[in-house]
Amino acid sequence: LTSGDTERECRSEAAALVTAYKLGLPCYAFRSNGLEAAALIRSSGTEASNVDDLSGESGIIKVLIWTYAPVAEEEMRFEQLVVSDPREGRGLWKRLNKIGLGCGDEREEKLCKFALTKARDIVRSEKASIDGVAERLIGGAATVGDLVSYLEGWEDDF
Repeated sequence: LTSGDTERECRSEAAALVTAYKLGLPCYAFRSNGLEAAALIRSSGTEASNVDDLSGESGIIKVLIWTYAPVAEEEMRFEQLVVSDPREGRGLWKRLNKIGLGCGDEREEKLCKFALTKARDIVRSEKASIDGVAERLIGGAATVGDLVSYLEGWEDDF
């Protein structure tokens, strides 16, 4: 399902990609959500995943920040959230509680607030990178490799 607002969707996806990239998370999912986040945490640390273990508190916080990046981007640019959902962080905790990785409602709520604040900081500080990725996504011809090349500053090297 899409909102029909390509720019808004691309900006939200760009914020998620840039945030994941800056946090050292795999950038396979542009549209972060609680389900993708839980799957990433659950599969991390396994030989098959080739991703460092994210099931500890610092890993979960990184994934929460990534989950909130689209919210931070959209709320900074628009009056109303349309394509992002601030409930995704709680959705992640709901899924993590089912596999024994929760830490209690009060702590989880504090970590969600912390993650949203950090997502806002990253989105603010990475505005130029997010704008560049969004422009490429809006153009419709960018691959993940193109976007990583842009983020690494390699774009003109090829």
